[in-house]
Amino acid sequence: MAITNFAHMKPWKNSYDDLCLFEDAVLEDNVSGNKAKKHYIDAIADIRNVLERMLQEMVELNGISDGKLSEVQEKKKAKNKRDVIVYISALEECECISKTSADNLHKLRIFGNRAHHKTKEVSKDIPYEQKSPEELKRIAENEVYPRLYRETYLFANQYIPEAKSRKSTRVTTGTNSSGKVAASGGDRKVASGPSATDIILAAVKIFFVLLVTAIMIAMIMNFPF
Repeated sequence: MAITNFAHMKPWKNSYDDLCLFEDAVLEDNVSGNKAKKHYIDAIADIRNVLERMLQEMVELNGISDGKLSEVQEKKKAKNKRDVIVYISALEECECISKTSADNLHKLRIFGNRAHHKTKEVSKDIPYEQKSPEELKRIAENEVYPRLYRETYLFANQYIPEAKSRKSTRVTTGTNSSGKVAASGGDRKVASGPSATDIILAAVKIFFVLLVTAIMIAMIMNFPF
């Protein structure tokens, strides 16, 4: 289970490079003491950059509007509508990601925040600077790595392709992000009337209906009850 095997992540080079660095840091065994503590804290802190890039691209590809982001920002009492917590919540509310992915992404966000504010208490957890190297290694290997692996895999293989497909459909059909047909100006086609074949088929159907009706009336007239 290696993030570096994700060849499909290479188009997102910065994210791919950060993931490789994180994996190398987690799997590194030749660190100990205070050096190990800084090693794991820095590795966990760096995943915030990966999250920000992934989520920003997801939001843009799914056409989530600034209005929606502002709405979520107000609900979450976030400082900025571009905050990671706003992106995750907006994507979940718009059903662009599953609840499981949203939960994982929120947890990764919190891990990243705790590592970034390593001397402060975040989410009622003791500062990372006060944790042992062994505990930090456990968090990186067992808490962060599996979630990061799962979500980057889904990002590259499922969510991004689905978002691109939805975007392509909106462009092809002329629909906007709300699903309504968008005006196409001078390119709009005028609906054409029925073809000659359609008219002939309709006339034949009418003829047969009238014929059957006439036969039934004649039968009733000749054979009264």
